Amino acid sequence: MSYRRDMDDEAFTLDAEFAVSGASAICSYCRHYRPGEGRTCAAFPVEDSIPLAIWQGTYDHRQPYEGDQGVLFEPVNDHCAAEVTKHFAVPVPA
Repeated sequence: MSYRRDMDDEAFTLDAEFAVSGASAICSYCRHYRPGEGRTCAAFPVEDSIPLAIWQGTYDHRQPYEGDQGVLFEPVNDHCAAEVTKHFAVPVPA
């Protein structure tokens, strides 16, 4: 979905399909996640470097991902582990 609006001589385009959520339903359950520091964790320590596939839950980071320095998803507690297991029990569209 694109939206274009002309304001006087200026125009802007909003491309909602490219928007990145400020929260991750997957990463927020991980003990390595660094809340308040963008898409950052022990595996991807540079600001906003957690890959979108992991952040958006289309890749199961309980498995290795290129560049993750060997740091995989580890749940904060049993509830978090159950939620992530439930999420990946259903096929996720790529």
